[in-house]
Amino acid sequence: MSAVSAFRVVRPPQSQEATKGSWLHALEAVPLISSMGIFASLYFFLHDHPSGPAIYANKILDFISLPLALALHIWAGMLFKQSRMVDMFMNIIRPWKLSPEALTYIILLAAGLPTAYAGVSSVFVIAAGAIVYHEVRAVGGTSQYALAATAMSGSLGVVLSPSLLVVGIAALNRQVTTAQLFHWGLFVFALTSTAFFIASQIHRHNRHQRAAVASPLVAVPAMLREMKAVIPYVLVVGAIAMFYSHVLDTPFNEISAPSILPIMMLLVLVFDKKLQAREAATRNFAPVGAAAVHAMPSPTPAGESAPVELAYAAQREKTASGAIRAATTETVEHVGAYISLMLFTQLISGVVERSEIMTMAPQVFPNVWWAMTFLVVAKVILGMVMEPLGAIVLVSSTLAPMAYANGIEPVHFWMMVLVAFELGYLTPPVALNQLLTRQVVGEAEIDKSDAEVAGAGFYRRYERWLLPFVVMSISLAIVAYGPLLVQRVDFFKPIAKLFL
Repeated sequence: MSAVSAFRVVRPPQSQEATKGSWLHALEAVPLISSMGIFASLYFFLHDHPSGPAIYANKILDFISLPLALALHIWAGMLFKQSRMVDMFMNIIRPWKLSPEALTYIILLAAGLPTAYAGVSSVFVIAAGAIVYHEVRAVGGTSQYALAATAMSGSLGVVLSPSLLVVGIAALNRQVTTAQLFHWGLFVFALTSTAFFIASQIHRHNRHQRAAVASPLVAVPAMLREMKAVIPYVLVVGAIAMFYSHVLDTPFNEISAPSILPIMMLLVLVFDKKLQAREAATRNFAPVGAAAVHAMPSPTPAGESAPVELAYAAQREKTASGAIRAATTETVEHVGAYISLMLFTQLISGVVERSEIMTMAPQVFPNVWWAMTFLVVAKVILGMVMEPLGAIVLVSSTLAPMAYANGIEPVHFWMMVLVAFELGYLTPPVALNQLLTRQVVGEAEIDKSDAEVAGAGFYRRYERWLLPFVVMSISLAIVAYGPLLVQRVDFFKPIAKLFL
């Protein structure tokens, strides 16, 4: 393989589609984990510690159950992708004819739970990102705004039960419990989703044009008709949850979720495919939701209808066995990539720890405001280059003791860390959710979107990056400094009564 690569460097293949590139674009061809591994290995070898990579990589075994739980959550997410549940949810809210901003707000609220159940935010983007993009576009949203909404749809639910990030934090830190973090996570989730809605309204493309929202007299009956299709799925999920709770004495919670969710989604998927086959046999069945737009036949010059290639989100198997096989195959790919990212994040953690960068900062700051500012900046930088599940170990051993020593409450600190993780999902150079949005929507759609705004202002050209970044940065500032204001400034102390 090295010989072939060296040969291609000397004599690159000719392509008609080849365009002039740059060294920065060339770096995109290098896998992120390769860059992390090379950088960490060079550091340890140059500092006479050749066993360092193996030692720090072995630290992933400190929470051995977490990778297994992650794999099971991802499997459940890929099974969820093969079902029609997201499409049916879109059918329920479509009769209201909401504006792009209002529709995105509803999607963000609804996506919080699947994101938490999927274990990590990226799984929801893979499972439903393309549907979210096409739905926002269908109601008049710009392509840049739709891309921003798609990336955000999988970034906010990591603070909700049964998020693996929260479980990992509680497992490594006795100062906090999952109950405390999930309780305050609800408030943070409401803050971030509402902040995105407000920012969307402020910067909406057609701010002077009112959305033609459907009358409740028309929308409610249509919505109720669509809800009938969801009732069987709710009954199946409820029956499975009751079976585990009453027969197996295993209530559904953050501990049992990894083992229950795949079984639940397997049965739901089998039920969905059987129901879909019955519908196809009794009437002309077409995909629901955004998939229907891409499944409509297009006329050929001869007057016949030619099938249109389905969108990424609509590429589902027709049979239960095929869907399970496809979901499992895709799970293996994502688990391998994600576990590798966690592993090499441990190496970067080792570099940070061995370099003693954190010791350069005072362990006790002059006041809590300076301490929080340092922690926020440090956590944002770490979140930009490290995978959150792998970064928990480093934060627990370095930043957390510093926060406690400066009088910052453990729950407050870790909620700030969780929001910083959410910001890291959307911020280069990693920007995992932005990368996955590009994957599920397609390179051609991204290039088309960039071409549409080529002559627009700075914000419109980079809206898919700037809008999520600004919203999460403001939310992080509120989560970091808001509780300090309430605790230490008399004017804001009455606000605390609202959360008791």
